[in-house]
Amino acid sequence: MPAWIAEKFRFVAIAITALALLLPLAPASASDVLDEARIEAILTKLLQEKPDIVIDAIRAYQAREEQAKLSAQREQLAAKKGALLGNQSDPFIGNPNAKITVVEFFDYRCGYCKRALQTVLDLVARNKDVRVVFKEFPILGEDSMTAARVSLAVHQIAPQHYKAFHEKTMRFRGAMKEAALVKIAADLGVNTAALKNAMKDPAIKKSIEANYELAEALNIRGTPAFVVGEEVVPGAVGLDTLEAMIAKLRG
Repeated sequence: MPAWIAEKFRFVAIAITALALLLPLAPASASDVLDEARIEAILTKLLQEKPDIVIDAIRAYQAREEQAKLSAQREQLAAKKGALLGNQSDPFIGNPNAKITVVEFFDYRCGYCKRALQTVLDLVARNKDVRVVFKEFPILGEDSMTAARVSLAVHQIAPQHYKAFHEKTMRFRGAMKEAALVKIAADLGVNTAALKNAMKDPAIKKSIEANYELAEALNIRGTPAFVVGEEVVPGAVGLDTLEAMIAKLRG
């Protein structure tokens, strides 16, 4: 469905809810059915005569809608906690015994993820009780998928080189082609033959698919997205924001 049609339907749904709050109850009959033209006419009249009431009703509906989404998301965070925090095959940086875990869903081709890299590195450097778990979420095309497969293969066969590979790949400005990414790994000391073989491991494909499913459950649509405690924070948020959220978790 085109975006403009979906948005129109959404507005009509909001309008109907607002009207339900504003219009007096009346016996239902065939003549009482509100079609789009009548909704527009009634809304136009109300906006002319009582605009504040209509606007307040729509805002109240939107606030309830947003609260419902947040509640559903928090329920999913609790239900998916094991998959989110307990997957031993997920790469991470920071203290392996950290009391606090921040999860980042990311894509190597995402400009905002690249921008967030230094924030993530500074976060674990400044907070010794924090680790950051990386969830490969390649959503920007085939090159993103290639980068995810190479990255997870590096972590599988040479975890000691993962952090350096992650940083170099995030800072890489060329096309994310397999040859270029394998070279980055090889320059760090990763065995090329073993790496290419590991990339074929079905476990890597399953890991990425699991991340897609997890993102869907948590209503994560873009990258980067951070999970801190019971909150999902979209976008390249600043270090101060993440540290403030972590401070709340510490109590």
